[in-house]
Amino acid sequence: MPSFKNESRTFNLHDKMKGDLLFCEDAPSAPSASSTSKASAASPLYCRTVLDLIHNRRKITVEMALRLSKFFGSSYKFWLNLQNELETREIRKKIEKDLNQVHLYSHTVS
Repeated sequence: MPSFKNESRTFNLHDKMKGDLLFCEDAPSAPSASSTSKASAASPLYCRTVLDLIHNRRKITVEMALRLSKFFGSSYKFWLNLQNELETREIRKKIEKDLNQVHLYSHTVS
């Protein structure tokens, strides 16, 4: 998985999840005939939701972070931190000019 420190590279959930999940049969990039019936039996991850996450049409909620952590055997904090990092980068890009105008506060005691 790419490091967050490399901010020049655009990171999205597609990078993390594409190779790890079973896709819907109707998914345009389905690698095989595997369907979500196997994934549904293992975990209540719905195909539409997973595809929306992969294609940046949905954000990771606390509930989804818990489900993904259970499915992948990872921490829910990983998924929430991933979503926060993605949002932070997106907003930082939008307000970059304004942020450059903000100066460090220095308080001197008299």
